[in-house]
Amino acid sequence: MRKPIKTNFVPELSSPASKPPVAWIGVVIVIVILAFVAGWAWSKYGVAPTESLTQPIEEVIGEDIEEEEEVKTPVTVNIPGALTIDWVDVAGQKARSTNYLLNSVVFGDNQLLPEDNIGPKAFYLGTVVGGKYDGYELQSYIAGISGMGVDYANFYLLVPQEKVPNSSLVILDNYAFFTRDTFTAPVAQTTASVILGEEGLARLASSVDTTESGLPAIILNTGSKIAEFELADFVEDERGRKYNLIGVWQRTDYPDEITFSDAATGTELTNGITLSLYNTSEPKVSFANELFYYVRQDGRTVWYNLDLDLWEESDEADDIQGSLRSFVTGVPAITWNDGTKNTDSYFAGTEGGCGTVSGLHVVEIGEAVDLVEAGLTADGEKVYEPSSYEGEYYQNGFNMWKNQWDEARTFEQFVSAHPYFYFQDSFSRWVEFRNTSVTPMAECGKPVIYLYPETTTDIDVSLYPQGGFTYTEPVYNNGWRVTASPDGTLINRDDGQVYPYLFWEGRGGMYVSPSRYWVVEQAKVHDFLVSTLARLGLNEKETADFLEFWEPRMQSAAYYKIGFYGTGVMDQLAPLSLSEKPDTIIRILMDYQPLESPIKANPPVLPAMPVREGFTVIEWGGVLR
Repeated sequence: MRKPIKTNFVPELSSPASKPPVAWIGVVIVIVILAFVAGWAWSKYGVAPTESLTQPIEEVIGEDIEEEEEVKTPVTVNIPGALTIDWVDVAGQKARSTNYLLNSVVFGDNQLLPEDNIGPKAFYLGTVVGGKYDGYELQSYIAGISGMGVDYANFYLLVPQEKVPNSSLVILDNYAFFTRDTFTAPVAQTTASVILGEEGLARLASSVDTTESGLPAIILNTGSKIAEFELADFVEDERGRKYNLIGVWQRTDYPDEITFSDAATGTELTNGITLSLYNTSEPKVSFANELFYYVRQDGRTVWYNLDLDLWEESDEADDIQGSLRSFVTGVPAITWNDGTKNTDSYFAGTEGGCGTVSGLHVVEIGEAVDLVEAGLTADGEKVYEPSSYEGEYYQNGFNMWKNQWDEARTFEQFVSAHPYFYFQDSFSRWVEFRNTSVTPMAECGKPVIYLYPETTTDIDVSLYPQGGFTYTEPVYNNGWRVTASPDGTLINRDDGQVYPYLFWEGRGGMYVSPSRYWVVEQAKVHDFLVSTLARLGLNEKETADFLEFWEPRMQSAAYYKIGFYGTGVMDQLAPLSLSEKPDTIIRILMDYQPLESPIKANPPVLPAMPVREGFTVIEWGGVLR
C-alpha cells in the first residue's frame, strides 16, 4: 500500500554564514586600496563629454557620477578580445542627453518627443579601459516607440570623450533588445542591425558624411564583445542545480521603476553571481513569480527557470528564443507505480490571459491534503498524486476533461489517467504538473488566419503557440497545407475540403495584459470595434467575422476595458511561418475586461493604417475571460 504523506509548504530562507572579524579587516583594507585606484583612474580617464558630442536636446536627468562612486567588479568571463568595462554601480547609472543624429538614425523623420516619458534616454554604464576604445563611455540607449502600446528599442553605444576627439559614435551590433509595450516577458538578445532594418541602416550609412552638425558620425561595430553580456543557455549553482536562461528584461528603473525587495531566497552560482527567487503574493513583475533573476551590470534583469530535469529528450527544435515553452511543457520521464512509463504531455506553468504567467505552478500543500507516492522519475526521485480526487478543484478539472474530449468518459477513467502529479524541488517548492488533457480551455479565443496571395498558390503554414493547441480546423497535422486563392478561399490539401480561414485555439507564451487601453460604454462597443478594426487594417468581411464571435460576449457589463496587441506580440505568443513570404502581415489580439463602472482610460496612439500590398496575411483573435 502506498503510504500517504502530509506536508505544509513553507519556503526555506537561506542566510549567509557570518564572517570572522579577521576577514572583515581584510575587506576594509581591500576597499581602501580600491578607492585609491578608482580615484586615480577617474582623474586620468573620466573626463566630461565635449559639447560637440553631447549638445543636449533634452536636459540631462539626474546628477553626474561622483568621483568617489563605487565601481562594481565585473564577473570574469574568458572571451578573447572582449572589452574591459570599468562599471558604474547600477544605482549610480545616470541618464545622459541623447544624440540628435542617433535619434534620426533610429526614427528617421519621425522624431519622438518625450511625451509620456517615452523619449530616447541614454544611461551611462561605465568606461572602456584599454584597447582601441580606451576612454569611451559605454551607454545604454533606450528609445520608446509609440503605437498600440509603447515599444522599446535598446542599443549599446560607445561614446568618445575629450581624450579621443573627432571620433565616431559606435553602436555595438552584437547587443540589442526590443520589447513590445509592457508585454514584459524576457526577450532574447538580437542585433542592432535587425532592429534598425534596411531603412535604419541606410540612414546610418548616410550619417558618415554628416559633419556640419558638429556631431560625430555613427558607425556600426559588428565585432566587439562584452563578457558580461555573453549569456550561456544555462548556469549552475554550487549545489549542482541547473537553471535555464529565459531572457533579459528591462532596466530596474526605466521605463518603469521596479523594486525586488520581496525576493528572499537566493543561491550562489559557480561564476560568482547570486540568483534570487522572485516569489511574492503580489508580484510587481507579473510574469516572473517563481523564476530566478539577477540584476546585470547594465541595470537589466536576467531571468532563469530552475531545471527540474523531468522531461524526456525532445527532437523538436526549440527555435523560440527566450520562451518558457521547453521548460514548462513536455513529456515527463516517469515510471508509474504499476510499472508503466508515462507517455502523456504535462504542463508545469501557470496559465493566464492568452498564455503563461509564470514558469512553475507552485502550490501550497496544506495539512488537510494527502499525497501518495505515484511513481519515480528517471533519476529515482518520487512524484506524488492526491490520495483522493474529491473536491471542487479536481471536479472542475474532471468536467473540463469531459467537455474537451468525451462527455461519456467516467470519473474513474479521469483518475486513472494521472491528471495531476506533484513534485517537490530542491527549494522545497511543491510544483503541480497538469496533464495537458485537463488544462483549462484555451483562452486565445478563436484566432483565425486569412491568406490572400496574388495568384492561386500552394502554401504551407506552421504555427507555434508556445502552450500548444487545444483545437484546430482543419486538423493541424504538423502544419496546414492549403491551396489559397486571391479571394481568401482555402482548399485543405490533406482532406480536400474548402475553408474560409484557418482556425486554432491554444495557449501562447508569456502573457501580460495591455497597459494601453480604452474604456468604452457598452452601447458604443459596436461602433468602437468597427472603426478601430478598420484602423488596424481589417476589411469589412474580417471585421464582420470578428464581431460575430466577440460582440455577443460583450453585452452584460456597463463598460468594457479594451486593448489590442499587434503583430510583434503575436509573433512572441504564437510564431507564424509560411512557405511563401508575405508582403503584408497583420496580426491583432484583443484583450477585454467587463467593468461595472468606468475607470480612467489610457488609450494608445495608433499607428498609421497599414497598406495591404501583395501577398497579405491577416490574423485576429482575442483573450477569453
